[in-house]
Amino acid sequence: ELQAALGIIAMVTPQDSPAALGTLCWIRLAQGRVAEALGVADEAMAKYNAMASSGFFRAAFVRLAHAEALEAAGDHAAATAAIRAAREYVLAVADRIQDPRYRNSFLEQVPENARILTLAHTWLGE
Repeated sequence: ELQAALGIIAMVTPQDSPAALGTLCWIRLAQGRVAEALGVADEAMAKYNAMASSGFFRAAFVRLAHAEALEAAGDHAAATAAIRAAREYVLAVADRIQDPRYRNSFLEQVPENARILTLAHTWLGE
């Protein structure tokens, strides 16, 4: 269903395309279709980079999907570079949150943000 909807999303709300592609990437990873997942993740990142935005505040989600697809495909060097960039993005956003409670919630309670920080710690040893 998502595959069928991608064309409509691209026409009606193009800023949502990276997030929709990120979701498709996760579906393909769950199906064990790693090569397809990586292709979709690359497309999601290309669209995100071209627009410098992603609808529904899903930039971290798209970045995480890309890093996980790279790792699943066996490209650890590219995956670590992607997770490093994702961590930098999440921390930069967090730095703009003045209230420490909201900042901690953003880092710890938003699933993709928490996963990015965990993977960065594990993959980068930092």
